Amino acid sequence: MNLLLVCDAYPPMRTSAAVHMHDLAVEFCKQGYEVTVLVPSSQASTIETVQVNGLTILRFHTLNTKDVSYIRRTIAEFIMPYLMYRQFKKLPSYSCEFDGIVWYSPTIFLGPLIRRLKGHFRCKSYLILRDLFPAWALDLGLIKKGPAYFLLKWVESFLYRSADVIGVQAPGNLLYFKKMYKNLPARIEVLWTWAGFPVMKPCSIIVSNTQLSGKKLFVYSGNMGVAQGMDILFDLAIRLKIRQDLGFIFVGRGSEVDRLRGKANELGLKNILFLYTKLMDF
Repeated sequence: MNLLLVCDAYPPMRTSAAVHMHDLAVEFCKQGYEVTVLVPSSQASTIETVQVNGLTILRFHTLNTKDVSYIRRTIAEFIMPYLMYRQFKKLPSYSCEFDGIVWYSPTIFLGPLIRRLKGHFRCKSYLILRDLFPAWALDLGLIKKGPAYFLLKWVESFLYRSADVIGVQAPGNLLYFKKMYKNLPARIEVLWTWAGFPVMKPCSIIVSNTQLSGKKLFVYSGNMGVAQGMDILFDLAIRLKIRQDLGFIFVGRGSEVDRLRGKANELGLKNILFLYTKLMDF
């Protein structure tokens, strides 16, 4: 049985989506499936094919969607599925038979690509939904109910209508669909998160070589964007700056890193260390 996995993040990217999709692909391979992964890459100059542990990974050249302004990201993600499909049609894999498509959101812009792939391969698709966008952006006040919001809502609706089954991450998400999307043809179910067995490697962070050596540490690791509410942790670090025995380490990437690091420098904070990990893409 051949499966097609579609996502916008995959190792060596250092994001939760990349890790989750890789773990899923590896597990499918262990169960005897043939797995092909489609992923966009702003660093690929052309189509790249990589064979890793029985997986076939196809990387397509697209515009950068990470660590850029909201406008640039929206434009890049909007045209991304069309660029991927145009390149995929040139490959021998396009003439193969696939029995199903598993795809991941965010991003919400993959609907057109999935529609075309489903029509071509005449198969069904499973959407792994891990983000209710633009609902959370509206709740946080990042976007108002105007033309941009309603355009994004249309894209979101098209995303859901392109799936045969949608796996949400918590029972509470079912209420969202019951309220907002009553007549979807897709079946909605809870798909709990998963993780493969971790690979134990030495940590590349050596705290003893930093200004936080010998202190008790609070560590945040992950995405540092608007949705994570990083100002709460940052304000805590400010309040505890008088404590010489405490330190804060922020590890990751995101739209808020440069702002918070600049603010820390402006305030002369010595109890904060930012380890800004760029995406490691091809």
